[in-house]
Amino acid sequence: EALRDVFPDRKVIDVSSRGLLGQGTSGGGSFHCITQQEPL
Repeated sequence: EALRDVFPDRKVIDVSSRGLLGQGTSGGGSFHCITQQEPL
């Protein structure tokens, strides 16, 4: 809800982290690494 309030013109989608963290990643930087290169 907080992100939806801050970005009312954008679609905010919840994503389960279990699948992401279980794909051979250490989990230490996965979210940081996959969200660095977001288009504007």
